[in-house]
Amino acid sequence: MIYLGELAALFAAFLWAASSVAFRYIGRSVSPLHLNFTKGAVAIALIGLTLTLQQDWTPGGNWRAIALLLASGALGIGIGDTFFLSAINTIGPRRTLILEALSPPPSCNPRLRIFARTTRLGEPFRYFPHRCGCDLGS
Repeated sequence: MIYLGELAALFAAFLWAASSVAFRYIGRSVSPLHLNFTKGAVAIALIGLTLTLQQDWTPGGNWRAIALLLASGALGIGIGDTFFLSAINTIGPRRTLILEALSPPPSCNPRLRIFARTTRLGEPFRYFPHRCGCDLGS
């Protein structure tokens, strides 16, 4: 099927937008921190279920690198998603997703300066199918 990747990106963006609206309604009665812990617990349970069904508990690689990856993920998701859920409660899902849609271009400039990496011509346009789906879904 042609455009399967693009359709998958649009569907994922729609689900992201729909969940942002759902988080807005849930956020009226639950704090962002509690909601983030609950969301994380569900994600860990689903990852555990997936690993159990695959019967593959051993990640290949350096255990120190895996520990650092898990710690940085827990810190980044813990802080970032709590702020994201707080923004949904404060300014609403539509404005939050629009602000999030505007974040990739400003993040290219520090990457150019810090890592001395150049941006290829079509790179910023990779975000458009996902962001259009977010904007359409909310």
